[in-house]
Amino acid sequence: MVRETVDAMREHCPNPNRAVCSEIAKSTVTQYPKIFGDLTEEVEPLDSVYHSLFTKIKTGVQHKNRNHTLDRIRRPKRSYEEERDISGQAKTARTKVGSYSCINWQTQDLPEKETPDSLENKRQAMATIFSCVGPRGADKREVGYLMKLTYTYQRHMINTCPPSSISDLQEHYGNGIEIDSRLTQALLNKGKRIANFFRSQKTKGRRAIQCLLNEIDGYIRGNNDLTATAAILLLMTHFIEKDESLFLLADVTATRVDVEVQIPLPNTPRLIVL
Repeated sequence: MVRETVDAMREHCPNPNRAVCSEIAKSTVTQYPKIFGDLTEEVEPLDSVYHSLFTKIKTGVQHKNRNHTLDRIRRPKRSYEEERDISGQAKTARTKVGSYSCINWQTQDLPEKETPDSLENKRQAMATIFSCVGPRGADKREVGYLMKLTYTYQRHMINTCPPSSISDLQEHYGNGIEIDSRLTQALLNKGKRIANFFRSQKTKGRRAIQCLLNEIDGYIRGNNDLTATAAILLLMTHFIEKDESLFLLADVTATRVDVEVQIPLPNTPRLIVL
């Protein structure tokens, strides 16, 4: 049976690759699990139920091609210039122009027959539903329809220049999740894990990391507020990053306006430490 399967496969492709052999084996075992599948003594399927059949098929392909060098060598990929020379014109292909939640991705056109005012009304309708029933309102068909319509409106608000503040986005698109508490808890849990990792690497770590560990251990024990800061400092030391690449120091009494006026702000995000 394996020999006949290999012969049939080679009629379409002289040298089927691993993925093709795996797909054929998987399809065969799915139709006839008790005949071709890998089973235990209790006739229970193993995790990789088609591994044995796949191995036999792939070995059969290699055996058939052992004396056929040209069949064993797959055709190399052609470059763009070669394809253009052969066909006489450039081939068009799909390219990734953006990705979800990427700041470079921006929807240009509003939905048909919609205006910013009408979409704002629909957003307010969703906010009303959320205030009445909470997260359970997501199951309503109307909410799904409104979310699709207001998606472009939301993207414009996120990608506007200057960008909207987090508080404004939370107010307009509330979801019942307290970002501050979630972020604080995540930093605490992950910060402890990062610090424990570097402690376990004492014999392998660099001297700078060991000095930092010795310095912060006395401070972070029992002080959850410093755990996240310690984790960030450990990572920056590990990757040999300078403090000014992430932190900007400001006076403890400085306001937001003072910081913007007195400190030259770089283009990339920074944490302002008072």
